Amino acid sequence: MKKILQFIGVMALTLLALPTTAQHFTGGHVCGVRGADAAMVKAQMMQNREEMRDYVHQRGAITYVPMKIHLVANAAGEGRVAERNALRMLCDVNEIYLQHEIQFYISNGFNYFNHNNTYQDPTSTSAFIKLSSEKVNNAVNVFLVLNIDTGGDGNTLAYYQPPVGSADWIVVSAGSVLDANVLAHELGHFFSLSHPFYGWENNPYDAVEHGNPLFSNYAPSTSVPGLVENDRADQSNCTVAADGICDTPPDYLFGFTQSGCGEFQGQVMDWQGDLVDPMENNMMSYFGGCPVYEFTPDQVDAINISLESSGRNYINPGTTPGLDEINSVPTLTLPVDESTVQFSSVTFNWDAVPGATHYLFEIDRLDGFGFMPRYITTTNLSQTLTDLENDRTYYWRVLPFSDYRTCAGYSEVHSFMTSNSSAATEIASVENWLVRPNPVAKNANVVIEMNTNEAFDADVKVYSLTGQLLSTTNNTFANGASTLEVNTSDLNTGMYIISVQSAKGVMTQKVVVR
Repeated sequence: MKKILQFIGVMALTLLALPTTAQHFTGGHVCGVRGADAAMVKAQMMQNREEMRDYVHQRGAITYVPMKIHLVANAAGEGRVAERNALRMLCDVNEIYLQHEIQFYISNGFNYFNHNNTYQDPTSTSAFIKLSSEKVNNAVNVFLVLNIDTGGDGNTLAYYQPPVGSADWIVVSAGSVLDANVLAHELGHFFSLSHPFYGWENNPYDAVEHGNPLFSNYAPSTSVPGLVENDRADQSNCTVAADGICDTPPDYLFGFTQSGCGEFQGQVMDWQGDLVDPMENNMMSYFGGCPVYEFTPDQVDAINISLESSGRNYINPGTTPGLDEINSVPTLTLPVDESTVQFSSVTFNWDAVPGATHYLFEIDRLDGFGFMPRYITTTNLSQTLTDLENDRTYYWRVLPFSDYRTCAGYSEVHSFMTSNSSAATEIASVENWLVRPNPVAKNANVVIEMNTNEAFDADVKVYSLTGQLLSTTNNTFANGASTLEVNTSDLNTGMYIISVQSAKGVMTQKVVVR
């Protein structure tokens, strides 16, 4: 009974902590941190400040922070944010945080999972339970989903869920992945920063409703428990009012009443009668259309204090990732550009790139890769596909990256045509070739018989049907007739692809092991 009551208690706290997304406004980029969540973020900053009162940040060294990126699809596995966009997101966020000597790196690859509610309604109870089960405990967790505002107006782009129960994660909608300011803003919340307009989240300033000067020194908002003291223009109460940051000037959610990022046009006075002048391009504010958004020095100090605090010791110190730069792109070798290949099995090869530990293989029916792109992340320099359509033109390219270096460019785009002709060959000198016996008994060798009018060197590779490279044999096929035995002792029963790959082309055949 005690365990049941504990579970009910944790779930009650969990449900109370779900982001409030029922009320939204038009304007700049909107995040879902409001209500009790906003109060928790500020409370964490105040606690960090007390805990780290003697802390002095030592400049000159970068802190590397692990980030787990979760790519969420619907139950059918459709609609997932493309890996290339996730890599670009991390690249751009690191550019923002580099000046603050914080850099993020991918922790143990991407996490893929399919879940309808998480995909399109991440604030629901079932999604919360799923997010809790997928979250890892040694990284900043960032979930990329389709949508946050089911039934709402669609303005909430992202939110940070503070640590209640099993929570402590960031959720970003698909349409906001390529706007690095959105994730940079939510990471600010993760590191204890409030909105400069804290206390006004659900009720932006209106002169008729709130007076000018303000009627009192308290925000008339019900978005947080209790009342929140407003910033004064002279900053005399800056350590406790609003966001608790002293170099962020008063902001009563003016981003929702002013269009764009130009000089603030309002003649708004604080409760003492002094004019206020918000910082339009503050990273934690809501003004839209600013060329560059920035953190203030005091906000940066709060971020570093959070990073060094006991509440964040599970990500700091993180492991320093490989820092080798990636200054080149892969050279695509097979299939030969604009060639025709046998559609039943196509093997793709490319050259290694210094500094890269992973490659993003991308293939599509259109050269703009916007039709039905397919992505495969691999550490290999090859990929085999056995499910392409016959009589189609395909385009492919490869992007090199590492856990930390995600800003490299793609290779050139190569194309090829698929054919179902069994007589088609990709090595012009080969007159015919045969793999026998086929099927082959388990633990017996298969023999490649080759007739060619010109000697050539080749790699003979064995792949699984999923494209996993299982073995490679280097061989020179002599002019005329020659044979090569391929060992199958390590293969389980099933179907495999044998591929003969030379500088002049590639040939493949399927073989069955019984």
